[in-house]
Amino acid sequence: MCTYSYLDTPVLIHKKHYSNTVKQANNILLRALKELLSRFRN
Repeated sequence: MCTYSYLDTPVLIHKKHYSNTVKQANNILLRALKELLSRFRN
């Protein structure tokens, strides 16, 4: 059990970090798209 939980922890941390990175990338892309759209309308 000890080795299992020890091996499992980095995986969970990596998954959390990965999802946070994806969220940040999506936010940046959405912001850029909104900016482009507003410039296109003006």
